[in-house]
Amino acid sequence: MNRLLILLYILGVYSCSRSTVGLDGNGNPCSQSNSILYSGVFLDSFDLILDNDTSVINELRFDCTINSFLVAQTIYDEYGLWDRMVNLPNRSKAIVWDSLNFLNQEMEFTVMTFQSESYKMCNSSMVVLSSDGDMLSINSKYRDAIISNITSLVDSSFIAVDSSLFYRDYWMEVNPSRWKSIQNYKKKKKYQEENWWR
Repeated sequence: MNRLLILLYILGVYSCSRSTVGLDGNGNPCSQSNSILYSGVFLDSFDLILDNDTSVINELRFDCTINSFLVAQTIYDEYGLWDRMVNLPNRSKAIVWDSLNFLNQEMEFTVMTFQSESYKMCNSSMVVLSSDGDMLSINSKYRDAIISNITSLVDSSFIAVDSSLFYRDYWMEVNPSRWKSIQNYKKKKKYQEENWWR
């Protein structure tokens, strides 16, 4: 019995003293605090393969996010349902909005969002393209405005918005049976909470 109590005490101290859930893109510990939406915003490049054509594309990445869908949900909340989803090699399924005009300019953009989640990290990122190419490239005159706009949207809109609509639309497109199982679980849990005394 004493050994069990000692083991439980050690596990309790260890779990309470753990302050990180992984590492961000620079190898720094991620904060576990839910009051922080992300630890940093970075520009990174990767090889994008579409229709057997490979291009080096810049992505705007939010590291150590509280939710891997942070960018996708923010864009969904501001501009509505996406236009399509695309499977990419070595990447998560991309959620794509075509013809977004989020800079109040004459130019429309194609925005692709990606999620990355594992035990060590949780990141959310986006790529912005147009007929002129990569809008996050160093040569793009829209680069700074895009980064500022999206960062402001993430900072301001995410906290106050109900995520259930985003997840409903996402799971209904990706895996409808998964959405039904999530809803059944919620109903069962709610029933148990309301009838705990019986």
